[in-house]
Amino acid sequence: MVEDRFDQIQEILRNLYEKYEDIEACMVVRKGLDGVVVFPEAFIEKVSNVWEPMRGTIDNLLEIISEYAIYGIDKTYIEMLDYGIVFCVISMSDTSLVIFIGKKQGIETINRIPDKLEDILDARNKILQIAEG
Repeated sequence: MVEDRFDQIQEILRNLYEKYEDIEACMVVRKGLDGVVVFPEAFIEKVSNVWEPMRGTIDNLLEIISEYAIYGIDKTYIEMLDYGIVFCVISMSDTSLVIFIGKKQGIETINRIPDKLEDILDARNKILQIAEG
């Protein structure tokens, strides 16, 4: 059953990734980077030269999100290195759907999020249903 949930979440991430050319990766991750589900799986290897500072930053943000989730933190966004990174909290917890959007010369990454946000939130809701089911 766990593998089935994993496969379902992986499929949701794959669909979101494949829908947008500038989404470089999607992951579901918990504080401490436990239970990381990444699509594409090769993303961490692709960014291996900068993964450690990214991992540390992501983990710190997940810590903050989990601490303040009771106040209604729903989404947050940062830019780091060559990525805009969107965090969508899953059910007021230390778990988030994390989307990496590649930066493009002359176009602010934050301005490219609104056209994807409905699909990102839909993916989060589907993942939440799987997690609660």
